[in-house]
Amino acid sequence: MALARQLFPLTQEDSRIGFESSCQYFYSPLDVVEKVVNCRWLLAHFDQ
Repeated sequence: MALARQLFPLTQEDSRIGFESSCQYFYSPLDVVEKVVNCRWLLAHFDQ
């Protein structure tokens, strides 16, 4: 989660970050936010 938080402002500043040209894969800043939300949900439900 810490890495995703660090990546978020970088993806807002430069749209090329997160783009993989060989397979045309990319993610947006909101994809990074979704990753953090999903991690929090997993920790809340499975970290016992």
